[in-house]
Amino acid sequence: MRESAIGGAKNLALVALITVLLAALGGYGLYEHRAYENAAAEAQRDRIERASQQVADACSLVPVPDLAKCISEGSARNSREEDERQRDEHDLIAQQQMALWAEIMGLTALLGMGVSVAGAYLVWRTFSETRRQVTIAQENLELMYDAERAILHAVSGTTASLEDGAYEYAAIYIANKGRSPGRLIEVGADHPQGVDVPNNSARWTVIPPGEQEAVVMFVLPPRNAVLSANCWIRYRSIGPRIYTSHFKVRVSFLDQPHGSGLVFMGGWSIEVIDTQGHPDDT
Repeated sequence: MRESAIGGAKNLALVALITVLLAALGGYGLYEHRAYENAAAEAQRDRIERASQQVADACSLVPVPDLAKCISEGSARNSREEDERQRDEHDLIAQQQMALWAEIMGLTALLGMGVSVAGAYLVWRTFSETRRQVTIAQENLELMYDAERAILHAVSGTTASLEDGAYEYAAIYIANKGRSPGRLIEVGADHPQGVDVPNNSARWTVIPPGEQEAVVMFVLPPRNAVLSANCWIRYRSIGPRIYTSHFKVRVSFLDQPHGSGLVFMGGWSIEVIDTQGHPDDT
């Protein structure tokens, strides 16, 4: 933000400088225009004074009866000469003023082009800064999602029976170690028997932070078999992303002697092994 403010201040200073230069050029042009006119008027007054003095000097030796005629003829001659000089001088002044304003207009056009380039640059900087701020906001939002979302892990196993009673199932306790609720959207296992789990409602289980829920994964194998299955859960939390957590479940039936050793009682062992530390983000 500080760099953006500094860049904006520099751009405004550049525009202000160009504006001042344009105003200075206009003022300089008006000043020189008036200077040409003043110089021409001053030169004209000097010529008239010198011409009048020349007529007076020339007619000072003329007899009095001819004095008026001498002065009149000298003034008329000076007037004609002055008219010619004024026309020539006005043409010269007009040419000088045209050259001056052509130069000023050229400089003004260059400065105007500079203002246009500066304006286009400011627009580009505005869009770039807006895009940068949007990117920063998106990154901050993603960081907030990562910090506040749910983190679901398989922690232990147990057995479960559903209402149909046709099978016994391996169920896995899913714990939420994050800071927001997590909602399961898919539960899967690479089960060799390919038996579908009818507990579809478990796939929409919501697990609050710091709690755990048992989710049915697959049908238990025969008691004389040992089963290792790759399992996964996919879930949502805050934000639009879907997260995946992979783990492996090992299932076996253990016979244990009871009493004098003549009677054996068994039980299912359901272990969660090879669980990944953090879910894979997909």
